[in-house]
Amino acid sequence: ADDNFATIVRAVREGRVVWDNLRKVLLFNTPVNNAQGMTVLFGMICGLPYTPLTPIQVLYCNLICAVTLGFVLAVEPAEDGIMTQPPRRVGKRLIGRYLLFRIAFGTVVLVAFTVGAVFWVFNMGYAQDKVRAQ
Repeated sequence: ADDNFATIVRAVREGRVVWDNLRKVLLFNTPVNNAQGMTVLFGMICGLPYTPLTPIQVLYCNLICAVTLGFVLAVEPAEDGIMTQPPRRVGKRLIGRYLLFRIAFGTVVLVAFTVGAVFWVFNMGYAQDKVRAQ
């Protein structure tokens, strides 16, 4: 076992970087994925004859946007002063109240804009394929 102090410091630093980056990925990906599902669910509940998002749009968003941007956030370098922060308290949750609020708020905003845009364009008289493309 390597009990060199420099190795321990590097390991603590890397652990903090992983923790921060995981929270960033969750903050980005969770609202996007929640909004996709809720947008489709909202369309079904409202009785739309079609879903606001096509399956290919959902796949594109998941495969291209969420994966690539999530990967960028996951490999982001350490924030300045990461080792000057005090240690996290024991039992601290990965998704705390504030992060949960931000995720919920982002989800609501994305769903509202997506569904609102669909209804807005639908009421302008566009055909179904044009409504989904807008």
